[in-house]
Amino acid sequence: MGALTEQILEMLGRGLSMPVAGAGLSGLLTAAGGLFRKRRSGLPYGHPFQILVYHRVLPSRDPFAIAPVTSAYFDRQMGILRRHFRPISLETLMGEIDAGEVAPRSVCVTFDDGYADNYQHAFPILKKHGVPATIFLATDFIGTTLMPWHDRVLLAFKHGLATRFSLPKAGLADKVLAGPRDRVATAYQLLDWLKRFSPRERNERIEGIVKACGAPVATGAKDANLMMDWNNVREMVASDVIAFGAHTESHPILSTLSETDMESEIMGSKAVLERELGKPVRLFAYPNGRKGDYTETTRNLLQKADFLCAVTTN
Repeated sequence: MGALTEQILEMLGRGLSMPVAGAGLSGLLTAAGGLFRKRRSGLPYGHPFQILVYHRVLPSRDPFAIAPVTSAYFDRQMGILRRHFRPISLETLMGEIDAGEVAPRSVCVTFDDGYADNYQHAFPILKKHGVPATIFLATDFIGTTLMPWHDRVLLAFKHGLATRFSLPKAGLADKVLAGPRDRVATAYQLLDWLKRFSPRERNERIEGIVKACGAPVATGAKDANLMMDWNNVREMVASDVIAFGAHTESHPILSTLSETDMESEIMGSKAVLERELGKPVRLFAYPNGRKGDYTETTRNLLQKADFLCAVTTN
């Protein structure tokens, strides 16, 4: 969320705390991108709710990070949620949905992937404001020097020495890499292209991209320790502020997998989390999470594995 969205959230929160004319409130709702909607009659779960998704929280802006927000922005946003909304855990929300008793202004905060900055920078802010959150972990990367495939591409362009890049199959012909803006734009075009391939095909193409960029992906300890470790996870669980959910093992686009591989990614991540946390894990987030990134088979496998819910980015 950017600065404008923060202002809208603040106004919306204040508005929902006092009588507001219907037209005025409708305008705020539209400006907020549908953060909250007017309650429709007969909703089976009670009032409308919102699930917010974050990835990175950093001290300063980094254009090569996935969906970053600065610590200062995040601190202000969590303050707004605490003052004007009703931040609750995702598990609490699911219980209220089942009971048909979701209260007004309910909001859940979530994070995807399991970046170390969630522990270093987001966790203290969440504790400060008393805002619960759920972090969905791609378990292959936790406690290792490995990183999600999308970060490999972004860091290749961040550290690469090449000044031009071409990959006609991806619609990129002789792209000039004059600065961060060019490099980030090229990287994201490649990320969109890579999502269509199976993990094996995708990784083969990434190796070529890294080589073409002219630099290894991780050139320093900071990049090599991009993700949190299991001690971080256990400390966060013990705080009762953070819950964890599964996000597959290696962050594939699930719809590109066979049913066998899909089940392995889902059940593997669930098993690792339950072993490390010592309790059942029943929350899941689809990698990427757009329509077409998961199938009815995916949903059936999640139900078979006794997950309580699966969240998208739709």
